[in-house]
Amino acid sequence: HPLGRSPEAAYRVNDMRVSRFHCTLSAEDGTVTVADTGGAGGVLVNGAKVQAQVLGHGDTFQVGESLISYLTGPYTPGATLQG
Repeated sequence: HPLGRSPEAAYRVNDMRVSRFHCTLSAEDGTVTVADTGGAGGVLVNGAKVQAQVLGHGDTFQVGESLISYLTGPYTPGATLQG
């Protein structure tokens, strides 16, 4: 599923430093992978530039100036990430 600025992206990010289709998120066999699709600036996971990376609970990935946290488990309103 593409992530980017395009209205056609499955996950839309309002960040002018993000390409129209900056990266993809895919789920398979219980894992979620973020993969760079050649967007300007690339994709950083926990501060390291990657081409593709399986995400784990609490990982943060960056596209443009946007930081996105990947959290698993049940949703708890008001919960915070403990590191």
